[in-house]
Amino acid sequence: IATIALLLVYVFKIKKDVVVYEEPKEQEVVEEEPKEEKVELDLNINGEFVKSLYEKIPAFHRGYEPYYSGVTKYEDISDNTRLLYILLTLDENNDYKSIVGDESVLSKLDNKMMGVDGPIKEAKKFDFSKVEKLYKSVFGSSNNVPLIDAETGMGLVYEYVEEDNCFYGHFYAGGGGSAFVPFSKIKECEQNEDGTEVYIYDNFIGLDLDQRVENEITPFALFKSADTYHIGNQDKMQKIVVLKVTGYDQETGESIYNDKPLNTLIEEYQDQAGRFKHTFKLDKDGNYYWYSSEQVN
Repeated sequence: IATIALLLVYVFKIKKDVVVYEEPKEQEVVEEEPKEEKVELDLNINGEFVKSLYEKIPAFHRGYEPYYSGVTKYEDISDNTRLLYILLTLDENNDYKSIVGDESVLSKLDNKMMGVDGPIKEAKKFDFSKVEKLYKSVFGSSNNVPLIDAETGMGLVYEYVEEDNCFYGHFYAGGGGSAFVPFSKIKECEQNEDGTEVYIYDNFIGLDLDQRVENEITPFALFKSADTYHIGNQDKMQKIVVLKVTGYDQETGESIYNDKPLNTLIEEYQDQAGRFKHTFKLDKDGNYYWYSSEQVN
């Protein structure tokens, strides 16, 4: 009996402290997916970032592309208009080389006359690398420069010469001006959740100097889109107000419409202006390019 009692004491008092070794269980490691943080951009409408995007809207030539009703995208604008926007921008920034009297170059250009004095005497040379860089910045890295002559219709053409792989801009006799004058003003800017898209909203008013105002006697009017000039469709004419020339400013040389300067009228009718949304997308090179413009009001 004593022996049994001692064994029980040994088992319950001493053996309870013995730890039996067990193989450790492998813990399943759960990797957390990295959270995409919202890219914070400077969306101040007076800041350099917004201004740089706004300059990419291809409205440089006549001033109204792409301020049409509905949605306008890359494929809705002709190769000529897109290329012309790029070349005119470079021209405006004096980013070219002047060619004067060099027959080895000028003889390669089409036989268009500068006037009554004879053939082309000077031209502006635009390096293809600069044209391509700006083209992809404006329209996206996946789009390529069209190798065509870009015609303004106003006595100015930019010829592509394959031999030199560049564009030569020069004047020639002929061409006319535009009867549509655009005015636009940035109102706000925003971005999507992950910063891959930026949206600029602006107001647009166009002054049409042509006789397209339905049955009105006066040929002048303000419109909220460019359909009146581009399409000439009566159903799409979005007239804001009919204008009459009521005077002439001797100092500025500008006409007075409805007894007011034009700039005053433009500001006065801002609440009736066309409201447009311009979308810019981020491409694989980290560049925001113009994707579309859409009339939203």
